[in-house]
Amino acid sequence: MFTELRTNLRKPLLERSGSKAKAALALEIGVSPQKLEAILQDRWRHITRDSLERVADYLGLGVVEVFQFVRSHFWEGIEAKGCTFLRGLNEGPGNSRSEFRIRIWDETAINTVRSFLHDAFGELDTPYADQMKTEEDVMRRAKTETCIVVGSPKSNEVTEIILSRFFEAEPFQSKEDNRRKIPFGFCWGDQSTVTQRSSLTCSELAYGQARGKAGIVTAGGHVAADFRSAAEFPAWETTAGRDCGIVFVANQPFGTGMPVKLIALAGFSGVGTVAAAKALVRDFRDLEPLPSEKCVYGIVEARYSKRRHPKDGRTYKEYYWRFREGGREPIEFKSKENPPD
Repeated sequence: MFTELRTNLRKPLLERSGSKAKAALALEIGVSPQKLEAILQDRWRHITRDSLERVADYLGLGVVEVFQFVRSHFWEGIEAKGCTFLRGLNEGPGNSRSEFRIRIWDETAINTVRSFLHDAFGELDTPYADQMKTEEDVMRRAKTETCIVVGSPKSNEVTEIILSRFFEAEPFQSKEDNRRKIPFGFCWGDQSTVTQRSSLTCSELAYGQARGKAGIVTAGGHVAADFRSAAEFPAWETTAGRDCGIVFVANQPFGTGMPVKLIALAGFSGVGTVAAAKALVRDFRDLEPLPSEKCVYGIVEARYSKRRHPKDGRTYKEYYWRFREGGREPIEFKSKENPPD
């Protein structure tokens, strides 16, 4: 069982303040309006001891009355019924039965999540769904089972279908107005049939925002990824490589009445997908959608080293959150000048 730390300050603060404006209440307590709002919404990670002491003094509360540990609900459905990993279509738009394979980095990401779940809950049912042939198969599973979709849209067609349909866009459709329905986009360093037709490829507007640089873009920011051509990549070496990935979580997706969860982990490339998986298992408490929210999504930046190698040669190092929309602690884009925490 996982727990979350909550503050029990919203109700007594609102009762004490009455119709008083929040700015006036913050001034009376002696904290900033931003800190007061974070306390009221219980959306905080770091609140100073001084701020909490001032609020507790204002309300006349002791420590037992201020804090409460509650059960985290994020994994409840999976703990009870397991989950299904959607790794791709057996006969998708870019696939045939004889060509179907799982990329090594996607497999690493899946094993990261599966190992976490099995360590936490024992022998769960966590099957793979690799025999799906149509979009209808994908949508049926997403509405009736808790599903975890793993892989870049370049390596997993299910990622394209799930994220496009969730934001009411047409998958595998490159029209500008279709791409703009999705609040983030992948700026690929290369052009292929997959990237040209993908609805998850950046719109022209987003490409302009990123100034043509590779990575993932959403409103207000761009998280860069290093890109080298197929000819350059084997000989390229670095100790500070960058990748990035999307972490997406929704409860009861597509209007289903079933108590299921939908999770997508999609990297710019494979290292970004692994980073997204690492972020999911470590930061899940911040990724649960609030009752008023349709979903939570965010972008992580991954760091890796790369040695000269005929195929890959990358070694994952760590990840940082660069942006998150929704959940108990949203993160605004941090400027390029400010390094991630």
